[in-house]
Amino acid sequence: MATCLVLLSGCHKKRAPSEQFAQAHAQFTRLYAAKLDDSFGDPQMAIIEQLLQQVPEDSADFSGAQEVLGRIREGRLALEASNQARQTAEKQALAGGSYQRMDYRPSSGPPSAQTEDGGVAHPTAGMPLGEFNVRFANCFQSSDPINVIGQGMMNSWELKDIANCRDRHPGFDAQIVITDARQVAMVMPKSAVEWRLPDGGAPPKETQRPR
Repeated sequence: MATCLVLLSGCHKKRAPSEQFAQAHAQFTRLYAAKLDDSFGDPQMAIIEQLLQQVPEDSADFSGAQEVLGRIREGRLALEASNQARQTAEKQALAGGSYQRMDYRPSSGPPSAQTEDGGVAHPTAGMPLGEFNVRFANCFQSSDPINVIGQGMMNSWELKDIANCRDRHPGFDAQIVITDARQVAMVMPKSAVEWRLPDGGAPPKETQRPR
């Protein structure tokens, strides 16, 4: 009897993989590759979430399913924030007599230091908009929309006037971050921005590109 007990106690049930996770992961990979951050607003993402939520807790893929679910939630929040910022910029652009900013000249901004894990410590041109929102929303606030001549209206972000943020992003109090619907388009000095007031609410005059 003792031998049987020892043998039984040494047996461990191997956790099986989840078919739902396999399907969800494959669909998520294809959808994100096709639409990038816009995929988080696609109706197919809701189907993927349902599959991930069906992964049993005793499955070998349960932790992986929770990670993907967390990524979807963060991506959706970032996309909603981006859409809201764009809508606000469009409303401000259509408002009669409002100031608009105009500029062409991109700037590399302060040096792009890296964090201990190898990530970029500051916003940089080309950074996906979702990553910018998730990593830097605590220190950067939405500012006035900018009419980048030749490219159209874009959103702008300025460093919050908080000591901790100034310490974390030195030099960015004199910089402005410009984003489009997908990514950080450029980082440029505030001094390079030109202010124009439309005459009688008419569209602003376009300036010539600096030569």
